[in-house]
Amino acid sequence: MTPSPFERLWHTRWAVLGFGLLLYPVPTPTGWRGLASSSPDCQDLFTTFCQDSALPSSTDPTGAVWSENEAFDRLQTLRRQLSPQQLMARIYSHDRVIEIRKTEQWVRQEILRWIERQMGSSLNLRDRKELRQRILAVRLEIPSSLPQPPVLLEHGAFYESHKQGKPGLSQIRLGGAYVLGTTSQSNWVFTLAHEFAHSIDPCELRASGWTPPAFERLNGCLLESGVIQTPNDRHECVTRDQLSEVFADWLATEILVAWLDQYGREYPTPQRWALVRNSVRDLCPPPNSDYDSEWHPESRTRINRILGENPKVRNYLGCPRSDQKTCRTDDQ
Repeated sequence: MTPSPFERLWHTRWAVLGFGLLLYPVPTPTGWRGLASSSPDCQDLFTTFCQDSALPSSTDPTGAVWSENEAFDRLQTLRRQLSPQQLMARIYSHDRVIEIRKTEQWVRQEILRWIERQMGSSLNLRDRKELRQRILAVRLEIPSSLPQPPVLLEHGAFYESHKQGKPGLSQIRLGGAYVLGTTSQSNWVFTLAHEFAHSIDPCELRASGWTPPAFERLNGCLLESGVIQTPNDRHECVTRDQLSEVFADWLATEILVAWLDQYGREYPTPQRWALVRNSVRDLCPPPNSDYDSEWHPESRTRINRILGENPKVRNYLGCPRSDQKTCRTDDQ
């Protein structure tokens, strides 16, 4: 059986250690091969990530991310060519499901570890216990038979809270077009972490009458920094509010950083850029499309500000530290 990307990375790292030599390449943003320019733009990751000519996704060693249009077109072609059983086997293959489940398990455990790290002035024992329960209660739904449209045709992942304020009834659903067109491990990590984060986002918690002070501090910082837009008709957690989605992107970035540190350190600079690019490749808007401004910041903000200003992401890419304030859950 072909080893999974996780297994290949794991065995590669320990094979290197076995020879007594540990090499982590120092990221240098110049002098690489296979890129359209000699140096990607650290100031505008959105343009670098969303223009195919700027950074080919083929350099991602863990897989690819098809665009929404490409995934939809290929799915429609397969629907005409294959029986429902054959299409089910193509989209939700045994090996693909195993890999997604492994990623789900890793992401869940890493969020639990992140919660435990928020000690002292960030989250008290009661806060951490409640957040752990919510993360443990989320279930990832992978269908056992071919789903019908619109689920089959969806290119994305979706968090569904069936009863607000009561953990244990929430799930993550993956669209068929997304599963068919996404094999990149970094994208699975970011996408699943984003959806898991919705189970503990400030609005989800507020619906149960409770928000940790640490999250209130984070919310205030995100608002002050301008990442969350505040139109005059905004009502927090009710209408035209981006708080939930910004929080989910923020936490997904924290989890992605942990994954890159554990599984992506041995890669040279071009592959590092491709891994980070593919993690948010599906945030790049299709041509001539409108974004959901009621709940989501525009894609440029999500990529350049939330992901691109994270100091650990920038360090991984070999970019200088951003001058923007870094939002955190503690009071520092």
